[in-house]
Amino acid sequence: MSDKKPKKNKLTPNEYGGNWVSDLNVVVTNPLKTSGIEKFKEYDFKGAMADFKQVLLSEPDNVPTLFNLACCCSMEEDADQALIYLDKAVDLGFKDFNRIETHDRLAYLRIQQEYDLFKINGFHLPFWVIDKHRADKMESMTLEEKLKLLHDDHEAGKITNEDFVLATKKLLG
Repeated sequence: MSDKKPKKNKLTPNEYGGNWVSDLNVVVTNPLKTSGIEKFKEYDFKGAMADFKQVLLSEPDNVPTLFNLACCCSMEEDADQALIYLDKAVDLGFKDFNRIETHDRLAYLRIQQEYDLFKINGFHLPFWVIDKHRADKMESMTLEEKLKLLHDDHEAGKITNEDFVLATKKLLG
């Protein structure tokens, strides 16, 4: 008799792969998701965002909702927030990078300089984009203080080698 466990039918957020489907293409039972999807289809992106944000209050790891929020933010020309939602979706297992690269509703996002950094960084936000407060604080620091902070974060394992090199190059101009 085999000790293998039967494969489960339901995917967890970390198991989403290339076959991931947006909530816009499947039947949903959550009334807020349904309402958000309808508003999205009617180009009411602010209304859709409000509904999708409510969904996240009870389902913070809902990958399709995070993706849909990113699309709404892009349509509202809020690239920073769109990238934050996409970053979280990728962290939770979204791997359909071709969809990010081709989805019509993300067109505005893809023409932003920050998107290039997001893509180069493996579809993850570099640390300085995520932490706006820290970025604002760093503006008042001397170059030496900024470099020391980067070095300390790198040594502590808070940032990757790639982020460290990119940030250092950015600071040294």
